[in-house]
Amino acid sequence: VEPLIEDASSVLHRFVTEISDRRLDLTVVANKVASFVGATPGRAIPCYLIADPDDASMGGGYNGGFLTLEIPRNRDPYPTFLHEMLHAFVDTKKPMLEGAIRQVSGLTFETLNEGLAYAFSPGIYHTGDGDPLRQQVSTYLARGTSMNDSYARFNLYALALRPILRDALQKNETLRAFLPRALDAWRALTE
Repeated sequence: VEPLIEDASSVLHRFVTEISDRRLDLTVVANKVASFVGATPGRAIPCYLIADPDDASMGGGYNGGFLTLEIPRNRDPYPTFLHEMLHAFVDTKKPMLEGAIRQVSGLTFETLNEGLAYAFSPGIYHTGDGDPLRQQVSTYLARGTSMNDSYARFNLYALALRPILRDALQKNETLRAFLPRALDAWRALTE
């Protein structure tokens, strides 16, 4: 058990160092997201890092005002950190978003929130070469996975949202101005 604990400790320490080293870049991204959403979470977000001994998996979540992030040994958790960070910002607009999606058949706050987060990262922000979002969608399509599968639905919607989200962020648009196009993207995807 001791070697596993030591390994986990070094993995977590490496990620904390990376976040510290990328503080300026992270500030730029957070400011861009705050401008887009039109709000910030209002306080520092407690972040719990969890060592993940499985090199093939990674995850996280933003629930109840807390961000959790699984840190694997051999994969970069930074894009997942950005994904979860976006949830913290979007959550500040939950009532407004829920009101807007009531008019759209089949769209839930969870699907909109996850679609935005996947479009953001790994859609726009990711590490390495390639296009991890498009690759994931291709995998779902090749398997014949339906939109009833939540992860397939989130990723397919994210792929539809990515170009309009990228455009909105580049033009310093707000979430409120972006929302009609996001709802239209859902309608087009489900038709």
